[in-house]
Amino acid sequence: MQRKETVLPPTKEEWTKYFVNDIECKRDAIYQTILDHKFHNGNVELGKKYHYKLHKEKTIEIRQNDGYGSSVETQTTKNNEEKNRSANFSLDTKVFAEKIDAKSADYKLLTEKMSLALDLLDEAQRDNAKHSNSLRAAIKDCMNFFIEKSADSKGPYDNMVKEIAVELYAFLFDTLTLFLSTLDKIDMEKNNKDSKQAEQPSLNYDTSSLEKWDYTWENNKKSKYVHKYLDIMLDQTDTILKRWFKHPVFATTFDSNQIQKKFNDFKDVLKPLQKKLKEHDEALGIKSGIAAFFSFFSRNHTQPKTNDAKQSATPALVRPK
Repeated sequence: MQRKETVLPPTKEEWTKYFVNDIECKRDAIYQTILDHKFHNGNVELGKKYHYKLHKEKTIEIRQNDGYGSSVETQTTKNNEEKNRSANFSLDTKVFAEKIDAKSADYKLLTEKMSLALDLLDEAQRDNAKHSNSLRAAIKDCMNFFIEKSADSKGPYDNMVKEIAVELYAFLFDTLTLFLSTLDKIDMEKNNKDSKQAEQPSLNYDTSSLEKWDYTWENNKKSKYVHKYLDIMLDQTDTILKRWFKHPVFATTFDSNQIQKKFNDFKDVLKPLQKKLKEHDEALGIKSGIAAFFSFFSRNHTQPKTNDAKQSATPALVRPK
């Protein structure tokens, strides 16, 4: 019996593509693509897709001769390794463009900040532990710049609402990328994809019964509004954390500690704001109270996708199949 093994050279396919409202472009052409298609007059959604595929093939040929004749048996083994990631980051820049000309240096700078946030969303999906701090910083920098240039009012309560909203947005994206990077780690270790594990747990904050913020409100109403805002954030953060603890992706002690830290860090950001709010109330002679919650990003600002239009925005990070 003769045995011959042939290993073909592996073939690799790898690419990274950028998109503006589903139109493919080079990364350094994002700003020009927005201008060319006049996307600055509405929602600008930046997308990034990464694809990697490695194909290996081996052939084994076995020849046998029993004295009466010979036979040949061929066995072919194929192995494919494939990875896909996608991320998007969007802002409704209509108001921004109306106040700051789309051809201005500020609008171009906004697109650069959005592009950096997009890149870090992609990187944090691959390794959240390494890129988490950079991701949060990039998102907050982008959103603070966006709000600073386009906001209607800059009073103390308006600024507090913006601060909470920006922290929420960074928290949501960071938490979702932790989920995806942990899922990738499990996939590599077990070499499979469990449908229950791949199902992303909800991060929605229920705001369905609450009215929208109005910059023209009197300070008394704004104060009550922010009190309710913080109450909802703190109460529902604990509820959502319990839901995430039950997810199989966070079954190990290490992974469960990681997700708990994300939620605790977010609450640690919110709690000092209650003291800050009280100081504003005292300075303006306003008594504490409660009113409706402000869904900041639903009005003239960023528009991430949600599972329910009546619930708070959840960043649109979709794991490719």
